[in-house]
Amino acid sequence: MVHIQNIKNNATVWNPYRNETKVLFAAGDMLNFYSGGYNENPLSMALKFCYGKFDYYAGADNTGLQDSSVPSWFDVETTIARAVG
Repeated sequence: MVHIQNIKNNATVWNPYRNETKVLFAAGDMLNFYSGGYNENPLSMALKFCYGKFDYYAGADNTGLQDSSVPSWFDVETTIARAVG
């Protein structure tokens, strides 16, 4: 049996181990930081495919740890990593 889990869409991450969702940032956070613009990378989707002992993660351009020039919400990968195991 194949399981396909939608782990993240836009700014919301679902953790299947806890069956919880978490909103990582609000639209206003991004608009304020980018002075009315946006960066689509933190909004990328993330999927996990499971087939027997095989797991595959596809996370597109989700953003991770950066330097102090970006706000903490820019790191969406850390929360995704907890959700995919």
